Parts: sequence; C-alpha cells; structure tokens
Amino acid sequence: MLRKEDPSRRSRAGYMSIEELHQQGMNHTMIAATLGVSRKTVSRYLRGREKKPVYGPRPTRPSMLDPYRHYLQERIQTYPELSAVRLLDEIRQRGYRGSVTILKDYLITLRPKAIPIEIRFETEPGEQAQFDYGEERTSFGRVHVLALTLGWSRYLWCGYGFQQDLLTLLSQLDQGLTHLGGVPQTLLFDNAKATVLHHPFRADAEFHPEFLRFARHCGFRPLACQVRRPQTKGKVERTIGYLHDSFFYARQFRDLDDLNVQCADWRDRVANRRMHGTTGEIPQERWEEEKPLLGSLPDGPYFPLAAFSRRLSRDGFLSFHGNFYSVPEGVHSRLLEVRPTLRELAVYQKGRLLVTHPLSFRRGEWVIAPEHRQRQSMRQVSGEEREDKPAGPSPSDPVDRFLPAWSSVRVPVRSLDEYERVLR
Repeated sequence: MLRKEDPSRRSRAGYMSIEELHQQGMNHTMIAATLGVSRKTVSRYLRGREKKPVYGPRPTRPSMLDPYRHYLQERIQTYPELSAVRLLDEIRQRGYRGSVTILKDYLITLRPKAIPIEIRFETEPGEQAQFDYGEERTSFGRVHVLALTLGWSRYLWCGYGFQQDLLTLLSQLDQGLTHLGGVPQTLLFDNAKATVLHHPFRADAEFHPEFLRFARHCGFRPLACQVRRPQTKGKVERTIGYLHDSFFYARQFRDLDDLNVQCADWRDRVANRRMHGTTGEIPQERWEEEKPLLGSLPDGPYFPLAAFSRRLSRDGFLSFHGNFYSVPEGVHSRLLEVRPTLRELAVYQKGRLLVTHPLSFRRGEWVIAPEHRQRQSMRQVSGEEREDKPAGPSPSDPVDRFLPAWSSVRVPVRSLDEYERVLR
C-alpha cells in the first residue's frame, strides 16, 4: 500500500536533507522512508524537476521611528553632539510614541564612535622622567615595585618594597635619582595618594607638602597625570607590563633582598641593554648621552619633617613600619619620638637624641645597635639569624647572680615517713 506523504514532515525534512542522504549512498526508497516523504518527491528533486528553495533576508519590519529618520539625520548632521534625550523630546513633539532605546540604537548608526588615536609625546634629553607603581604577589607577601624611566633614553631604574607610603616612595626616588646620576627637569606620575592630596578634573593637582619639599630639595618640578588618563605617562605604563613579563613572571625569590638583587641584575643585563622597540636604540647608550644634560644631584641628604610617636615595649624595643628597633637602657618614658630620614631612623626622648638606626624597609626585622643588649635570639637588620643559644644557663642571665649564695646552703634530707607522721 502506498504511503501518503505528510506535508509537515516534508517541510521539516527540507530539500537539503535529500541531497545529503543521497550523497551518503542511500537510494530513493530509503531516503523517502527516512524523511517520511514521497518517493516521487525524492526523484523529482534529484532529477532537478523541482527547484531548490532560495532563502533571502527577512523583510524589514516597519518601525515607529521611520517617519522621523530624515529629521534625525538632518539634526545630527548640523549638531553632532545633540543627546538622545534632547532629540527624544523634539520628535515626541512631532508625534513619536516609541521608547528612547530605539532612538539610541539608531543614533549609534548615525554617529559611530571613532577609535581614539593617542598622540605620542616625546621629550628632549634631560627634560622628563616618569614613575609608576606595580603590584606583585610573592611567597613572602605582597610587594610593590616602583619603575623610574627617563623619557628620552628610556633608561630604567626599579626597586621593590613592602610599603607604598610617602616615606618609602621618597626613599626609592632618592635611590633611583642617585642611580640615574642626575635629576630631570620634571617628574611625571599618576595621582597616587602618597603624592597627590586632591586633583580636580581639568584643574591643577594639590601635592603633599612633604613631597613638594622633597621636589624642591632635589630640583625637579612634579607633574600629575590628567584625571582618568593614566596613558599620559605611556612610557612607564608599558614598562610595568614589560617588567612583569620579562623579569618577575616564573621566577623564584627567597625574600625581598633576593628579589631586589635579581631585579638589579636583570635591569643592568637585559632591560637597559636591549634594543628598544620605540627608539630603535639601546637605553644604556642613550643614557650616556642624556646623563650630562640632567641636573646635578643634591649636595646633602633629605631630612623629612615628619615625626612620629611610638610606645616603648617592656623588652626595650619600639616598632616602626613593621620592624623593631632597640633603645638603650635608662629610658624614663614609655612614649618616644621617632624621626625617619630616607636612610636612618632617629629616636628622641624629650628632644634628646637617644640612638640612630639604619632604616629597614623589610618586614619583621629586629634592628639592634651594637652597644645595646646582646640578644642571641633576635635577628640583625642584615636578615642573618644569630647563632643558637648554647645549652645551659647563660652568665648574663639574672638568675645566675644568686647561684653562688645558694650553693652554700645545706638542705636536710628526710624520709617520707616523717611527713606521714606529721599528717596523722
């Protein structure tokens, strides 16, 4: 009995399926049974008697915005910055009843957003340097890297630290400028909290007074990037990424000292001796030309005005920036004043200098002056562990002072039976 063709099945199967099954080697009967269509339909299609369907774009549906397209085109052509809200009000007065979403989608086609092109800003030798911070994670904690780059030669100095405060920044800049061998006319940087107190949009930045004092001491003019435009200092922004990819990534570091040692080796061996992609020259060689045009370094060290109060612990140490500093014997006050410089930490009691320590930028270090108490269990600022304490009592232990007196005392030895008789 002949099977009656199901038109819906024929529509779902489609003519493309007939051709695909035929190419797989199936005959007309098998194709008709598989697709649920008539064998004559399969034959007609394969003989070319039935035209293949032609698919075209769907017809455009009318839009409520169609009557106003010409008006919108004229308005945008005359006033390109007209907002969608303004145009919505205008066409609604002309009878438009649609939503603002349709209008916004149409306005995008009238004024497509152009890709911004950044104009490269090059500086003369000795004119400018740029610096910025990057952040990395290590096995011994989060660290911040400061990258200082000369604008003309692209010569680089970089250093890692645990803190990102003003004192650490000034110390790193002092080290960086000393390494560069001079001071540029201007120093460009981002709106970091340690340097910029306030920077209104399209207005001058308000710098931290301590940072301005440091800039006057060194002889450079500070410049902050425009708000929301960190690409202003593109030279150093690219350096942060290059430093991560070329140096930091996939390396192992024991501690902060080892990190900075490896970084200095990479900087002098790779970063400053490579062929720079923009200048086409080697930064080390260009720096040799730029160095004589830099301003001279300051005559003396910089002394910050900042002073801090710190409480003395019972074992004679005070804490500053996560490190511990010793204080001599005979201090009569628990509250002391510390005045840090970029390299040292001075401790005062009521205006009298007690001790000066080398300033540590590590974390958890014990800084002990040689003339203070010798504690074999504490660590020196160099990070080396002291030798283990020998077994037995130490001659410096206060208890040992009483041992000679106790050695002459004779304690009688009694039997436990005597104590039992007393208890009865």
